[in-house]
Amino acid sequence: MFYIFDDTFAEEDLNAVQRWAEDLPRDDTWFEMSEMRFAQQLLDIAGKHFDLSSAIGCEMHINYETPDPHRDKDEEAWFSNKQMIHPLCSIVYYPKIEMQGGKLVFPEEGIVVTPKTNRTVIFRSDLLHSGTPCVGVRQSIGLNPWDRVPLMHQMRE
Repeated sequence: MFYIFDDTFAEEDLNAVQRWAEDLPRDDTWFEMSEMRFAQQLLDIAGKHFDLSSAIGCEMHINYETPDPHRDKDEEAWFSNKQMIHPLCSIVYYPKIEMQGGKLVFPEEGIVVTPKTNRTVIFRSDLLHSGTPCVGVRQSIGLNPWDRVPLMHQMRE
């Protein structure tokens, strides 16, 4: 399952979304459902394609680099005992793109997505994905809704 949506936010809201995105942490951070702000619209879109009825919160971060190959998962569960536990889905939103390269690649599916400003990509969280090198500005928000708090965030409480 793989979905791409352009013009996610209305043009008049895009500047506010971009400012919100710049304030997001660079590391995966736990957000309760009541703290979603603009991310709620992304969850609403994803909820039309994935069952998010059990979601209790999300991991979210902003990324300025292209990611190495990975599958979205509970990183601490994987690191500590090799358990592969995935979020309900994966969402990548591009608030600002002014670059060359930086494509989102799903090698096992043979899918390549060109990032563009205000584009959302929603997919199964167990899909291997990465990015190609880029030059310029590449802002992406990673958002993973969960039906449980990932171990890394339980350990910080």
